[in-house]
Amino acid sequence: MAPSRSALAAAACACCLAWAGAQASTVEGDDHPKPDRGGGGGGGIGIRIDLGELFGRGRIDPALAESGPRTPRRYRMDALQIDCFLQGDWPLVIAYVAAPGTRVELVATAEGVDSYRTELALDAPAGAGVQTVLLRLPERFGDTPRKGNIRISADGKTPFQLRGLGAGPLAVGSVAIGEVRFEPAQLKLREGGAAFYGFHSKSDFHHAAVEILRVEYAAERFQLTQVQNIAVQQPVTRDGWVGRNPALSWDGKDAGGRASLGPHLLQVRAWTAREGDWVIAWSDRNVVVMP
Repeated sequence: MAPSRSALAAAACACCLAWAGAQASTVEGDDHPKPDRGGGGGGGIGIRIDLGELFGRGRIDPALAESGPRTPRRYRMDALQIDCFLQGDWPLVIAYVAAPGTRVELVATAEGVDSYRTELALDAPAGAGVQTVLLRLPERFGDTPRKGNIRISADGKTPFQLRGLGAGPLAVGSVAIGEVRFEPAQLKLREGGAAFYGFHSKSDFHHAAVEILRVEYAAERFQLTQVQNIAVQQPVTRDGWVGRNPALSWDGKDAGGRASLGPHLLQVRAWTAREGDWVIAWSDRNVVVMP
């Protein structure tokens, strides 16, 4: 049986606690999503769905269930489309850093459903840090996960930076992937160094992967290009760390074994194959690869 609205609200509201120094706000879009209120609940609540039954109905895409939420191999954070699962009444969270006056629009789309569109209010002063916004998808997206996409577009004078994005009770339990580590600040190839990475999870996920993204700046915007895609073999469990024991590292090279020089970000994706919940999180620091 699907969880009650009050249970979903409690799970969604806990995401504010995961981002130290974040300012949380709820936003009303064209469908007037309900504010998420209530106490904590870091682990989230699962919607138990039989995968075979969904495949039979043709309501869930097996390739997307296997690969998880997909970002393009090359993208800008201020113009990003993510292929993902969406479901009616699901909580949706976005965490980001942007200058006051930045206009951020989020559009959720699925086949056979009118799009959900909302503009995120940026009322925080300069230097406020990470902003966290909670939304709820309209019920018209249906009562089982369906393939769709989310588009983020931002128009501001300074670069727009995403920190986390997720949908579903398990993913929104605390933007469920947080404290994304990617260090040290410099990796010197001639010294045989390595960059270490890891993250903390507030929920149980069936699958996870990390991408190493090279950062290129142009016209006051930055573009991210994937140079490595690495499946996470360690279990991703509630209140668990990935990348600590044993440590996980990157050698500063792309998928072809060539040096990838310049600044890089870490992108983490985690998802459930049965329920459809998903989350994407980004490191807040670059690792600069040097010869």
